[in-house]
Amino acid sequence: MSASSARSSPYPSRRLRPGEIRLLTIDWSSHSRAIHLTTQSLDLSITPYFDVMSYVWGNAPVSIEVICNKGQLRVSPSTNEMLTHLRLDRPNPDRPLWIDAICINQEDEIEKASQIRLMQRIYRRASQVIIWFGPSIPETRAFMTDFPRVAELAKIWRPKIWTHDKFWRGEKWPPDYDHFWSELFHLLNHDWFKRLWTFQEVVLANQAALLCGSHYVDVDDLFEFVDKGHYAHSSYVTYTSKEVACALGNTHLKDIAFAACRAVRHFRNQTVVPLSDSATRPHRETGPIIFSGLDMLNLPRLLHDLRSRYVQEPVDRVWAIVGLLNEELQGHLLPFIDHSDEGRTEYWKTHVRFAKISLNRPVITSKSLLLHENSASTDRSLLCSKTDEQEGQLDVSELMNHPSKFISTAENDNLLQISGFVVDVISEVVEHSRLLGAKSYWFAFNFDLVLNNPLHRVVLEVSNQALALARRIYGGTENDDTDIPPEFLVCLLMDDRCSSTMDVSYRNAMISLTGAPSYLDSLSEQRRSKAWDFGGQISKLAGHSFFSTTGGRFRTAHPGLKAGDKVGASYGGEPLYVLRWPNDSPTPFSEHGSGHAEFCCPAYIPHLMKQCERDAAKLSEDEIFVIA
Repeated sequence: MSASSARSSPYPSRRLRPGEIRLLTIDWSSHSRAIHLTTQSLDLSITPYFDVMSYVWGNAPVSIEVICNKGQLRVSPSTNEMLTHLRLDRPNPDRPLWIDAICINQEDEIEKASQIRLMQRIYRRASQVIIWFGPSIPETRAFMTDFPRVAELAKIWRPKIWTHDKFWRGEKWPPDYDHFWSELFHLLNHDWFKRLWTFQEVVLANQAALLCGSHYVDVDDLFEFVDKGHYAHSSYVTYTSKEVACALGNTHLKDIAFAACRAVRHFRNQTVVPLSDSATRPHRETGPIIFSGLDMLNLPRLLHDLRSRYVQEPVDRVWAIVGLLNEELQGHLLPFIDHSDEGRTEYWKTHVRFAKISLNRPVITSKSLLLHENSASTDRSLLCSKTDEQEGQLDVSELMNHPSKFISTAENDNLLQISGFVVDVISEVVEHSRLLGAKSYWFAFNFDLVLNNPLHRVVLEVSNQALALARRIYGGTENDDTDIPPEFLVCLLMDDRCSSTMDVSYRNAMISLTGAPSYLDSLSEQRRSKAWDFGGQISKLAGHSFFSTTGGRFRTAHPGLKAGDKVGASYGGEPLYVLRWPNDSPTPFSEHGSGHAEFCCPAYIPHLMKQCERDAAKLSEDEIFVIA
């Protein structure tokens, strides 16, 4: 390389040393009307204050040249647009910046791998993470201006009277069909919510701001507003009937955004613990924090919540979340970071290695996380107070530390070997393919709104078929409307504790769901709340399977089951697993086809979620399940 070409390069010839990052400053040349960038290499451990950008790269090619370190650097149009606004409009325009597309030499695979290893530290040490949503437009400008006022009303509001207007919060609250709500939905349709890398970036942040043009709002306030406003009993961030009709048959990003706001809030609370007793998340400049990272207890929920997010490179399905894991897990994974052509092409090797490392750590998956967090969202007033937290921890310990636990992932194959036994066999299944992926039904639950959804009829049909199956299993009469087996209600709630009033709450919910939503208005506040809980549970189970077993049980699981599938219990794991061998049939209990088993899905079975209950229901001797 000649001296002249070296001088024109946007990156110094010296590669970044371990622990170093590049920070950039933005200047504007009025003479040449061009953006000038300057980068400086600094030790991350001693860098005082800097901001980090979280944004969507976009698919447009890098076609615009900017001046970087007196050399020419090509960036995408969206990045160039972002740089123009960052020069003046961000909260602290004088702070240096870290932008991955610029501060990492994208042509240097070795540098990329080393910088990915630093991602957690970069986002943790940043004074602020700035989420870039693009330039200000009429659809967002009014919302960004009015949001702080409305968010404060949402925090202090307490209902004094019951009203049919779900948006009502007083005279100064934006009414139904106000532009405030359509502009919020415009923001929630942004691709940022769909990208996998952005999740880690915002969860790790000490503080985060969403910047749209020259307007910005606090991210924690925005996500709390959306999360509580969409999932709470008195929801105010939801679809109108018109939007439900438009959403059918069309994947709307705001469905993902609602879940994203909830997941971000959950994992921000899980991974960062204040040293003080302050209820607010402290800023690094005003108080230190402890970053604990996620252990294997949280990994199943993390993978579940992020399964629909997009990455350009399949190998990033692992690297985009590794910064959220604790130091032990990171220590096992980070040495394998590989962005070479071979590493990207054979990305499945990274996925297999990640699975093996995960499975050889203590693993547990809570039943409340398997089926859309059903237990976590259930009002405990529906349930008898039978167990406490300490007793639940003892049950988990008994499952996790069983002396027969055996988990093996051989280095020379891609098979999972795990010790366990069969507890039951599936005999009949109730499900409907139209409900698979029915996000417009799950995320927009409201007694008024679901009646306008064409999928609602199918949900009621499956629910009635499931109730009929439960009645047959437990000796009831299918046509007797007064007979509601407790086991059926237990499966809806995903909890084996029940009270004598559960059937009343279920009936109240079904009266409203079958065409009389105003019926809830005639109930007391307590009964109305319980009926709402049941309605929400029915909504969340839309798309799942109900099934009976040859052992005379009624259960629920993910869809795609067949008669003859075996329900297995593994030592060292909380969920039950549905396994399928070639040529399986419903009988006999203890026999199954030869060869490797296919893992179908986890299943929740009341009264089989404790080790002692499984041991009593054992249908076969202990064996090693080999799962492909």
